[in-house]
Amino acid sequence: MEWGIRIPYVSHGEGSLDSFIEGWHDAFSLPQSGRDVVPRDQLTYRYTRDGNTLLNLTSFTEGLGDVRINGAWQWYRAKTPD
Repeated sequence: MEWGIRIPYVSHGEGSLDSFIEGWHDAFSLPQSGRDVVPRDQLTYRYTRDGNTLLNLTSFTEGLGDVRINGAWQWYRAKTPD
């Protein structure tokens, strides 16, 4: 039998990897798809459904994520030769 618990800590912050991602795309001649013309180090998570904005996160936030409790039980164990 096995039991466990996960208590994640989640942090959402401004784009600290913006320059790295732009450099990666430049190094491999990949398109920037407009990321090189928007302000750097910005945070925007936006979710819209049927014209209604359900999520609009534009500033740093952190806290506990979804706590998970799990367990397992071995159903069958094959016999091994001696």
